[in-house]
Amino acid sequence: MRRGISIGFVAVLLALPAGAAFAADGEGGAGPQVGGDVRVRWEYKGPFNYEDGTAPDPDSDEGTYMRTRLHMNWELVNNIAVFLEAQDSRSWGHDTLDPDADADTDVKQAYVALRDLQGQHGMDFLGENDVDLYVGRRELPFFGDGYIVANNPWTNTGPTAFDGLWFDSAFGGEDLQFDIDLIMSSIEDNNPYLTTDDADGAGDDTVWWGFQAGTDDIDWVGGEVYFWNFDGEFAPGGVALDVDVQIYGLRAYTNFPEDKLKGFKAVFEYAMETGDLETLDFDADFMVIRGEYALASGDLDPVFGLGMSKASGGGATGGDWETWISPLDDNHDKLGHYDLFENSNIQDIFITSRASVHEHVDVHLDLHMLTLEDDADSWYNQQGGAIGPGVGQDDDLGMEIDIYAVWECGSNLVFQGGYSRFMAGDAVEDATGGFDDDGDFIYLQMTVPFGHANDGMTSVDP
Repeated sequence: MRRGISIGFVAVLLALPAGAAFAADGEGGAGPQVGGDVRVRWEYKGPFNYEDGTAPDPDSDEGTYMRTRLHMNWELVNNIAVFLEAQDSRSWGHDTLDPDADADTDVKQAYVALRDLQGQHGMDFLGENDVDLYVGRRELPFFGDGYIVANNPWTNTGPTAFDGLWFDSAFGGEDLQFDIDLIMSSIEDNNPYLTTDDADGAGDDTVWWGFQAGTDDIDWVGGEVYFWNFDGEFAPGGVALDVDVQIYGLRAYTNFPEDKLKGFKAVFEYAMETGDLETLDFDADFMVIRGEYALASGDLDPVFGLGMSKASGGGATGGDWETWISPLDDNHDKLGHYDLFENSNIQDIFITSRASVHEHVDVHLDLHMLTLEDDADSWYNQQGGAIGPGVGQDDDLGMEIDIYAVWECGSNLVFQGGYSRFMAGDAVEDATGGFDDDGDFIYLQMTVPFGHANDGMTSVDP
């Protein structure tokens, strides 16, 4: 049923340009605009899975993944617009008629955008403030560095989306404005850890809501505070758990005047979790601190960074759950491109660098030194599943080196390619029963955007 609706939706999008004459004629009206993008990525991982301790030599894996999007943006009248987007995701070589095939066609976004509400009739009480409202299905915003809330664009079925309301606003005067975001949504079918088709109904009635507020209009320092509530069923490692978690956080960053400390930036973020995981009480926290310096050196424009992130561990201790869980995070480029670890019970000391080797080519080189935050707790994979004995193990997970390049060939063609080397530590050897071979990850990706831009929400892949 869902695929039939999606195919019909795509057919409507293809037919819309012919009906442009029926566009609204009011103030600001415009005909429908169609666009999209096609992204193809080949990947190789060897070993593919470090977690299978029973296999003396875990298999490598390679595949080609294709993600195709087609969208329509229709600007109506008085800053009111409708945005619709279909997405198809599949792995090359899989039979698309097989119900178990790695393919998914669905409505990715479908919302009404009410922009500049302060200019609408009867909204005078909003004054000169900038207020937008989005109603329907929309990609998650990418808040902060993406450790807590992010739309996860790297996956072939991403980005993550929500169904609900997003109130995006800026309040204040000319010299000082505060940005305020309020979100109320259902997210049961869009969270990558939820398995809504399971017999136990995991993911049913899952809601996500909260707010973020901050400003960057103050010299020297800017920042935001946030509160997020995730309530429903969470399925790390495929096991459905009842979760009602509240996340309180603060993020601060440098906002130097243009003539002061030019090129230096620093960020600090701290968050804590309360609530319930089944019968346990949450008592977990997360922190990241990082800095970077951009050198002014001709055409290369090199940037160097150093930082540390830490997500608490400890598991179930004295009736509390002390391991940090982020149901809506995105760790693909946060903890290494190999995608071995979730942001739970982990500490990462990282070094980053990038340079423009050509007007349209940026090269990145990152180093991650990964350890368990609590060596009495397991390490957790990207699906949130606990791996390893969790008792008496070493705390050294290993080190990863990522080198990758992005080549922008104009506005309609972008190439990416990268190589990652993971050097497994003693904690991986303990968790897998003795397997500690180094691993390699290689990818080549091509993205072809076309037509009308994605309403400012085009996902940026790392």
